[in-house]
Amino acid sequence: MSAEPQFLTIDELAECLGVSTRTIRRRLADGSLRKAPLGGRSIRIPLRELHRLLGNDSGSVEPVRPESEVHE
Repeated sequence: MSAEPQFLTIDELAECLGVSTRTIRRRLADGSLRKAPLGGRSIRIPLRELHRLLGNDSGSVEPVRPESEVHE
């Protein structure tokens, strides 16, 4: 049984939301996105922030955009 991670990296959150890492960094800087207080340069975003942004209280994560629209 694998446990769901409690924190996401900036890259992981950006991928889940279908936005750039720069957007995530801007949201962290303006305070509209909370980060975990880990100290140092490590930045992790609590998984509950993803759920809050998606308005998804059930805890399941669904893609914001269909994969066919995601460009690499």
